[in-house]
Amino acid sequence: MANFGLGVTYIYRNYDRFSWSPTNGLSSSDYVPATITRACTATLGCDQPSYTVTYYQLPFTIPSGATLTNQNYWKIYKGLEVTARKRYSDRWMLNGSLAYGTTPACYGEGGYLDPTSIEFVNGAEENTRNAKWVFKLSGLYSFGWGINASAFFNARQGFPFFRDIRSPTRTGGLGQTNVKYEKDGDTRFPNFYTLDARVEKSFAVSRTRITASLDVFNIGNANTVLSREGTQNASNGNRVFTILAPRVARLGVRITF
Repeated sequence: MANFGLGVTYIYRNYDRFSWSPTNGLSSSDYVPATITRACTATLGCDQPSYTVTYYQLPFTIPSGATLTNQNYWKIYKGLEVTARKRYSDRWMLNGSLAYGTTPACYGEGGYLDPTSIEFVNGAEENTRNAKWVFKLSGLYSFGWGINASAFFNARQGFPFFRDIRSPTRTGGLGQTNVKYEKDGDTRFPNFYTLDARVEKSFAVSRTRITASLDVFNIGNANTVLSREGTQNASNGNRVFTILAPRVARLGVRITF
């Protein structure tokens, strides 16, 4: 097809040798487990009435010394991206892309001290803004007489929703911690879909060009939830913090001279 291109890209990226400061003379084998059951206290309700979780604490006061070093921890991104592009010709153009990828976080031997929740984070999607798939499509059509119309559709998988239980104060001077009860990435926010559009009209006045435009963002007025309180035994558990901004219309004038 004339003026049309298709691309396929595979990406492998390894992030490692992160810096951390483990406590001197301390290892994960020094921690001892403790199991608790906590009722759901969220005013907005939970997916179950109570939760039984295991956290870890120390039988002695945690030492104070630490050494800055490289952590035996890494993240590997494996992704496939397909792109398609129709260059502007015959009054229209189109760009589209579909990406699919994962970024599991992995802990090797000695890569952690506190074993709390390690079985739920090791090998799981670590990034809070991780979407396994993303789809984008944009295009423009020129009607002539200086009138152009364009649109942009954006869709992605919902980001992970990290849910946990707040522990009591732990022995060894460790304080409280949030204990996970499911693998990171197993629960996600709703999928994200938005459609934006623009119409513009250009006028030429002598050597000056005036462009009047109308932009409408989130045409469908979607109210997708983007973030919540994840602690299920907190009074504000599951409280919505952020939703997608509502539909917005914008009028604009651009003068080029």
